[in-house]
Amino acid sequence: MDAGSIWKDILTQNRDAIGEYFCKDAVIRWHCTNEQFTVS
Repeated sequence: MDAGSIWKDILTQNRDAIGEYFCKDAVIRWHCTNEQFTVS
């Protein structure tokens, strides 16, 4: 896994690629706003 690729996919909002970095049942919590996201 290349850290540069991760950030490129995040910055370009590449939804298909970003989902591959997480387990399918992952829950992402944004600590600043207490928002919660799933991979889908």
